[in-house]
Amino acid sequence: MTRLRAPNVAPELLPGVAALIVFVVWAAADGGVPATSMYPGALFLLGLVVVTAFAYGRAGTPMPSGLNRAALALLAGFAAWHGLSIIWADVPGAAWLGANRAFLYLTVFALFAIPRWRPSSAAVVLGAYSIAIAGLGVVILLKANGNADPTLWFIKGRLAEPGGYYNAVAALFLAASLPALSLAARPELPWPARATLLGAAGALAELAILPQSRGAVLGLAVALLVYFALVPARLRALLMLLPVALAVALAAPTLLDVYGAILGDGDPSGAVAAATRAVLLSAAGLFAAGALIALADRRLHISEGVVRVASRATAAAVAVVALIGVVLALISIGNPISWAGDRWDEFKSSAAPAEQSSRFTSVVGSNRYDFWRVAFDEFQREPVLGVGADNFAVDYLRERRSEEEPFFAHSLPLERLAQTGIVGAGLLLGFLVTAAVAAIRAGHRSGPLGRATTAGALAGVAYWLAHGSVDWFWAFPALGAPAMAWLAMTARLEPAAEDPRDTSDPTVEGSDPTVEGSDPGGRGWRVGLGAVAGVAAALLAASYTLPWLAVRDVEVAAGSWRADAEGAFEALDRAEGLDPLSADAPIVAGTIAARIGDRERLRSSFSEALERDPNNWYALLELGTLDAVEGNRGQAVAKLRRAAELNPGDPLIKSQLRAVKAGRPVSFARLDQALLRRVCDRVGKTADTQFCD
Repeated sequence: MTRLRAPNVAPELLPGVAALIVFVVWAAADGGVPATSMYPGALFLLGLVVVTAFAYGRAGTPMPSGLNRAALALLAGFAAWHGLSIIWADVPGAAWLGANRAFLYLTVFALFAIPRWRPSSAAVVLGAYSIAIAGLGVVILLKANGNADPTLWFIKGRLAEPGGYYNAVAALFLAASLPALSLAARPELPWPARATLLGAAGALAELAILPQSRGAVLGLAVALLVYFALVPARLRALLMLLPVALAVALAAPTLLDVYGAILGDGDPSGAVAAATRAVLLSAAGLFAAGALIALADRRLHISEGVVRVASRATAAAVAVVALIGVVLALISIGNPISWAGDRWDEFKSSAAPAEQSSRFTSVVGSNRYDFWRVAFDEFQREPVLGVGADNFAVDYLRERRSEEEPFFAHSLPLERLAQTGIVGAGLLLGFLVTAAVAAIRAGHRSGPLGRATTAGALAGVAYWLAHGSVDWFWAFPALGAPAMAWLAMTARLEPAAEDPRDTSDPTVEGSDPTVEGSDPGGRGWRVGLGAVAGVAAALLAASYTLPWLAVRDVEVAAGSWRADAEGAFEALDRAEGLDPLSADAPIVAGTIAARIGDRERLRSSFSEALERDPNNWYALLELGTLDAVEGNRGQAVAKLRRAAELNPGDPLIKSQLRAVKAGRPVSFARLDQALLRRVCDRVGKTADTQFCD
């Protein structure tokens, strides 16, 4: 067995590690969701693509071929379809943002698809990512412990940092734990690396309990099935899983106590401190266990026959345990059909979970059924084209049966169907299947370490897809970008040195007939492709840069208007020019104008916002209030009625409309206070909303 050594020359590590840093920065910066976080990273990654493509092209490295080329083309078509949806979207500004997110995922996939990846290099990138995310999670817990009010890092008793959204936090940790677990089981790695990875896997699994995400249970179940279907030496992998499972089981009661302590009458500071100690002690214990296992692994030599028998015995034992679990579950729930019906009724009811010691044991009610109902209605209305990227919010506000105001439908499949229609959803499905098949084929050819890397990587991707099917993870580059990277990286793994396959097959990586010298027309084809790629990169750079600069100006204005109102308005005017599709800049300008009493600018700004987004209920509410303040009662009623049509479930619009109809005075100050109270009631006091007291 060949031991893993640090590669002497591994050029693929340069773009890989650089991208890895971006992924971790996104994870720490609200998941990369804010435009001021997403766009700089996207531009940096695009620059990496250009540099990497040029360097590998000069070196004569074969470009992606066969399934990899097909996957890249399908993803490019999917992203381009997002861009085209701007034409027919009701809110073009939102569609542009959604298109740029799809182009970002294309950028990441292309970056990792350009190099040929040695299994050792892929293992380094994947392992470093898992360890970095584990470190980030521990830092978050330590920061919470160091604050006088540790609940600022939680929302409704659930850990919401890093990322700002508890379900995304659980996904971040669990998707990173599986690659760490897979690599920790490999004897090719040196023992310090295996021990560190095992400790990281345990810490990540325990950190994932604190967000109390029920969707994480579904994601983990699917991911484990994929993991054990692909991982080599399943007995070794299972044995490495046991100490992690034991550590998680021992720490779980302490971790679950945090939820009850924050929501109940407990001691949040003490509960968070105890949880932090549990995670740190578990990580230390698993590091020691991993070191012992790795050192013993180097000295033990078990025959293949014994391994075969033990593997079969283990599989049989797992099957028996699973059967016993199913029987016990059936005994516990009674009639499975009635139980499933009750759970479905709870899910449709939108009933909020009661405050219990654990959210995992509460009812399954939420508003997702309502989100999905509206998304499916969108799909039925526009089954081929879709309603446009990121254009869910307007329809949901108009048709909702809940108090929530989500921007996304909380389901990757339904979001793609509703927003990009059958065309977009078909392109995405084709890409995922093609990329997964390419990755599995490459993994099987790349030796045991390559197979283990592929198993861990694809298990993380499977988790993202499964959990993302019931949540809005597509909007989180910190989750989606690593998934795209792992798909591309594992699909480009180099075959093992002893692979006897005939590389003349054009579907096999490394046999691209367009390599210079193997095809008379190869050089011309590459020049033409390079020209097209250069134009595409320039267009993408502009598409990333303009809205990013606009958002920066909007944020500067929002933070500086009290000290320099004119400077703020200048920045907002500049933002309107940089991003001609978004209504954000005129909305902020109108809001500032309302607070300083500049009625003329208020009217012009909100009118501009309505020209860009005729479905913006907030602009209509503000303009209607202005008409009422100025005595134009008829115009005020008309605008407020239109706002109520767009957002019929909003009580604030209704109360404002009733007041105007009754001739009662209205004011912008009272309107602002009501809006602020609503934000605080829905989110509560967190590290980002400490103004809610």
